[in-house]
Amino acid sequence: MKLQLTDAMQLRKRGLKESEYLKQAEEIKLKIVKLSQRKAKHPAVRKWQDFFAEKEKRLYQWCKSALIPAENNYAEREIRKVVIARKMSYGSQSQEGAKTRETWTSILQTLKKREENPRDKIITTLNKFSQNKDLDITAELFGSSQP
Repeated sequence: MKLQLTDAMQLRKRGLKESEYLKQAEEIKLKIVKLSQRKAKHPAVRKWQDFFAEKEKRLYQWCKSALIPAENNYAEREIRKVVIARKMSYGSQSQEGAKTRETWTSILQTLKKREENPRDKIITTLNKFSQNKDLDITAELFGSSQP
């Protein structure tokens, strides 16, 4: 199955036309499904086969379009920054600290994707809030669409 998973993760890089991509993606998917339906004797292999069988609807989104990656590297790279920061600061010392870090991380990551200068956006919003305690901070930071 390792070969098929590698093929799936590299398929987007081949620069195929969408129709050819979809055809090859479906072929790879069928091989993975077939391998996951075998009844392996080793418990660790069986566990992975069960995972692929149970999560089939979620795992094969990449077969629908070349725009959808077969791997989750982007999301993991985004999370990694937060994990490193948490470890460098010796983690969250309390549930409240963990919740605060979670909230600020969400705010900062969202603003980084939406704003050219997220730091200025936060400073401007906090300055407005200092003059008007009734200010809707969420609306000010994110407009009508919340993170």
